[in-house]
Amino acid sequence: MTAWRRVYGAIARSACQDAGTALKGLTASLYDSHRAGGLDHRLAHCAVLATTGLPKKDIAFDGKAAPQRRQKGLISNDQWKALRLRPMTSIGVRNFNGNRHFRLSDGGRACTVTVLKKPVVLHLPEIQGTWGKIIRALALLAPDKEISIQFRIDSHRLHLTFDEMDLRRLQPGETLTLARDRDQAASGRRARGRGRGPGYVAPRPRISAEARPDRALGIDLNPNFIGLTVIENRGDPTKLSDCKVLDSECIRLDIPQDASDDLTREILSSAAGHAVRLARRARLAGLTVSTVHAAWSSTIGKLVFALPDPCAAAAEVARRGLARASDRNADILPLYEPSLIAPHDQWKDCAREMKILPDFGRLKGWGGLSWANKNGADSDLPDTKGKRSRWLPPSAPGRHGRKKPGPARRDARRARGSTSRAFQGARNGLQKPCSNGDINPLCRIAKLDTSLRVV
Repeated sequence: MTAWRRVYGAIARSACQDAGTALKGLTASLYDSHRAGGLDHRLAHCAVLATTGLPKKDIAFDGKAAPQRRQKGLISNDQWKALRLRPMTSIGVRNFNGNRHFRLSDGGRACTVTVLKKPVVLHLPEIQGTWGKIIRALALLAPDKEISIQFRIDSHRLHLTFDEMDLRRLQPGETLTLARDRDQAASGRRARGRGRGPGYVAPRPRISAEARPDRALGIDLNPNFIGLTVIENRGDPTKLSDCKVLDSECIRLDIPQDASDDLTREILSSAAGHAVRLARRARLAGLTVSTVHAAWSSTIGKLVFALPDPCAAAAEVARRGLARASDRNADILPLYEPSLIAPHDQWKDCAREMKILPDFGRLKGWGGLSWANKNGADSDLPDTKGKRSRWLPPSAPGRHGRKKPGPARRDARRARGSTSRAFQGARNGLQKPCSNGDINPLCRIAKLDTSLRVV
């Protein structure tokens, strides 16, 4: 193993000096010059790839600290040569049982390294817990030629690199190859290769659970609150009347009002990291994670669902995820059903008493509701004459940029004044009028990013 690593390091350092040469020609020339060292062409290619990918090529030469210590007599010549040994990396290949050179035993207690028909057995310690289960699962999956494992060995440790999605939960009778083809077809890409038959079933590391294709979890991210809502829809996913809220939770981040920008950014980054890890764990468990557009999710959610603002928006986000799963070309907005809009919230009761809430039955859709929200409850829709209106969601094709309003339009907005601003502020969640008409400072929520929703 030491001789292989010595030749591997020599090839890596030579590749740094000839970085301008083509990769194929560089690999062939370096392999021919170090053929007597005992490495095969594949390991020489891995050494060239590992070196050319380094951001700083000086890393391959280990710096000046070790030679200076040898000159001062602090370390011997053999110790200096041991420090010059680079870790040997073997890139995984799926068709060769996961890797050309490294083979894990069934129990994960041994690893056999074979180079040019010369085997070396590495005895590994027994690992318990989650990592032990993962290593044993890799040892079972690798002979099926469905996963690739990259091995990297140094003086003390053996490092394994693999795709964690290869260990995700699969449907009964489905292989990883068939699952990849199905995912590519669902994303609109052409599936490559040919799937295996039902006899080649990949083992699943977890117990399979009952599938719930009619349920979804919506997540609404905000700087102060994170809304999570689970809905069920056994009918038409484009209809709000068929949606049933099963559970909801509102998480508060507790960011102080006088917090600095760095502290706020750090807290929000941590929350975003939790969302990314949740999506990763959901994919590993076999759940479908999709990102949907969030246009008017707060408006629709607060008008229809009797939930707090973040949870109501998360319910609409979950419904859009179900609609997208059933039809990728479906509209992001649900069917307009005025009968579902009920005064089940304080700000809607207050708006109805102040006569600033529009007549939902008179409006023709969510576009008309947005227009009435911005221009007053009694304003009529303008005649677009076949042109696309400016109150369409941002995802609608053909939308042009907004123009500055003229003097007449600005005067009309000032005349409407508090009527439009009160309803619009209540809709956006930036300020909510209480039952007495005052603004409740405890209900202020600022939107972080309305374009990222995970279902």
